[in-house]
Amino acid sequence: NAFTGAAWFQGALYVAFRQGDAHVCSQGRLIVLRSRDEGVRFDTVAVIRGQFDTRDAHLYADGDRRLFVAGFAATPEGPRSGSAWTNDGLHWSDWTPYAGADGYVMWRPRCREGRFFCAGYSFRDPIRNSHVAWFESRDGRRWERMRVIHEGPDKPNECCFDFKADGSVVMIMRRENAKRKPLLLRSAPPYTKWSKVELNVPLMGQALWLVGDDIWISGRWFLPSGVTHLGVFKVEKDKPKLQVVLPSGPGSDQSYMGVARHPLNPRRFSLSYYS
Repeated sequence: NAFTGAAWFQGALYVAFRQGDAHVCSQGRLIVLRSRDEGVRFDTVAVIRGQFDTRDAHLYADGDRRLFVAGFAATPEGPRSGSAWTNDGLHWSDWTPYAGADGYVMWRPRCREGRFFCAGYSFRDPIRNSHVAWFESRDGRRWERMRVIHEGPDKPNECCFDFKADGSVVMIMRRENAKRKPLLLRSAPPYTKWSKVELNVPLMGQALWLVGDDIWISGRWFLPSGVTHLGVFKVEKDKPKLQVVLPSGPGSDQSYMGVARHPLNPRRFSLSYYS
C-alpha cells in the first residue's frame, strides 16, 4: 500500500492509494476510501484498475460536482495517465486514459474556478534528460499541453502545487540528481513565466499546500546519516524550517502525502501518507 491522495467531496473525506503485491507488479490497483466522520472510520467505495499496473493515486474534485481518482497505467509502451470519476462518491466510471497527455505522467491535478490544471513529466531520454510541462483542461479528462516549464539533466519529475487567492501558483518539483533538492516554482496567470529557486533540503515524494500566504511542504527527508523520515516544513523566505517529523520507517520508503483542506475551515487539513 503506497502513494496516497486525499480530498473532501460532498461533505466526506476521501483517501486513495495504490495496492499491489510489490512495489511494481501487474496486480497494481487504486483503492478509494471514504469517511463520513472526518477520518475516524473509512469504508472502501472503489477499486480502480486499468489494463496494466495502475499506480500513484491522486484525488481532485470540481467542487461538489465530480470527484476524480487519477494515476497512470504502466503499459509496455510507457506510462499512460488516466482517471475514473464519480458524481456521488459511490458509483464510479471505469478507468479511462487521458486525452492529450500521451507519454506524460500527470501528477496531482487540481481544479480552480471550474478549470483543471496539472504538471506532467516525461522522460524523453531516461538517462540524461526529462522535462515537466504545464497542462490545462476544461473537464479534467481531456488535456492541452501549454508549455514546458523545466527540463534538463537534473531529471525533474513529480510536482505538487497550490493556488493563492489571486490565482498564482506555488509549486514544488522533485529532481533525481545527486543532491535530491527540489525546486520551488512560482507563476501568475496565464502561467507563461516561472521563477525557480532550489530549496536547501533533500526531499522526495513531496507535497505542498498553502495556509494563507504561508508555504508548507512535506516529503521523504534524507538525513546526512542516510536515514530518511517523513518531514513537514514551513518555507520562510525560501528556506524550509522543520516543523514536525511524523512516524515513519524503519525502512527508507515513505512519503507521497495527500493533502485535503477542510471545506469549512481553510486552516485545517487532513494529511495521508505511507510508510
